[in-house]
Amino acid sequence: MSDLTHRKSLSGAFASTLKPPPPPHPSTHGTCHHPTPFQTYALSWSAHPSLHGPSIAVGSTTEAFDNKLRLLSTVEVNKEERGGAGVNLVVHGEIEVGYPLTKCMWQPVDGGLGSVEVLAGTSDALRLWEVCEAEPGNKKGGLKSKAVLYNKKIEHAAPLTSMDWCTLNPTNIITSSVDTTCTLWDLNTGQAKTQLIAHDKEVFDLQYVAESTDVFASVGADGSVRMFDLRALDHSTIIYESPSPTPTPLLRLSACTRDANLLATFHLDSPTIHILDIRSPGASAIDLTAHDSIVNCVQWAPGSRNVLASGGEDGQVLVWDLKTLGSAAAGEKERDSTRVLREPLLSWTGEGEVNNLGWSAAGEWVGVAWGKCVQGLKV
Repeated sequence: MSDLTHRKSLSGAFASTLKPPPPPHPSTHGTCHHPTPFQTYALSWSAHPSLHGPSIAVGSTTEAFDNKLRLLSTVEVNKEERGGAGVNLVVHGEIEVGYPLTKCMWQPVDGGLGSVEVLAGTSDALRLWEVCEAEPGNKKGGLKSKAVLYNKKIEHAAPLTSMDWCTLNPTNIITSSVDTTCTLWDLNTGQAKTQLIAHDKEVFDLQYVAESTDVFASVGADGSVRMFDLRALDHSTIIYESPSPTPTPLLRLSACTRDANLLATFHLDSPTIHILDIRSPGASAIDLTAHDSIVNCVQWAPGSRNVLASGGEDGQVLVWDLKTLGSAAAGEKERDSTRVLREPLLSWTGEGEVNNLGWSAAGEWVGVAWGKCVQGLKV
C-alpha cells in the first residue's frame, strides 16, 4: 500500500466531488465497471492473487426467490482503453441461489478442498459451490453446488447473517444467525462441531482475529462486541457496548488482518466507524467520521495494520490510513479517550449507495457493490 500517500479522485463511472486532484500516477489511477441486471450486495474478491480466471463473486438481493450468484473474471486489456486500469470485468458464470446471500467468500489459499476453487455463502443455510471450467464451445464457465450445511436437529433453521472462513485451518467456517447463535462447521464432515449462544439478540457479523484458529469476535443487535475462544466456550469477553441507554445494534465487523488487537465496526444508521483496541475495552479507540450518511460496510486491507476501506449511503468509498491520525490535515482531536480521524486518504463518490466492498488479495483493488453495478477501483 506504499502508493497511498494522499487523496486522489478517479474518473470514469466515479466522479469526484472533491477539489481538483493532482495528475494521477499511472499505478494508482483507474476503474473497471460491470453492470448487472440485479441489485448487488454480497461481494468477495478471490484470495488468489492471480488476475486470470474468476476473481470476483457478487450476489443479488431481491425479495423474490430467484437470487443469483455471479462470477466475474478480470481480463487484462489496453490501459488507455480503460482509463489506466488495464483490467476489464467479464462474466465467467452464474447460478441461482434462491434467497439473497448475506455474505459470500472464496476459499482461502491452500484451502484443503482439492484443486477446484470453492465459494461459500450464507442465507437460509451455509452453501458451498465449485467453480466449473468452461466447456468446449462455451466461453463461460459456471458454478455447481458442492454442499448445503444446516443444523439437522432443528426443523426450521434460522437464517444466517454472516460467515468467516478460517485462513489457518480452511476446513473450518463459523457462521452467525438471527437466533443469537454462532456455529463452527467442519467442512470435512459437513457437520456442526459446536454451537454457542453468543449474544442476547440477533448476531449480525463475526470474524476470526488475525493469525488465530480459535479466537473470533462478533457483533449483534444487543449493541455489543464480544470475543470468544473456541477452546473455552464457557465464557466470553465484552469488548465494547453501545453507550446509549437503549442499545443500538452493531451491524458489521472487520478484524485487522495484521494485528489481532484491532477491530472495526459501526452502529445501525450511523455515519461513524469505530476502531476498537481489545487491550482497552469499553470505548472506541479511534472514530472515523468523514461519511456524510449511514455507513454500510467496512473492511481492513489485507496484510495492513493501518489501512481500511468503508462505503456508505452517501455514495462514497473512503480509504483510511490510521498512520495519518497525528497530522494536522487529518483533523485529529481528543474526545474523552477516543481520537477522531476526519480526513480519509482516498475518496471516490459514485452514482448510488454503496452496499458492500471487498479488497483484492494484494490490496491494490477495492471491489464495490452499488446499485446494479460492480465497480473495481485501483488504489
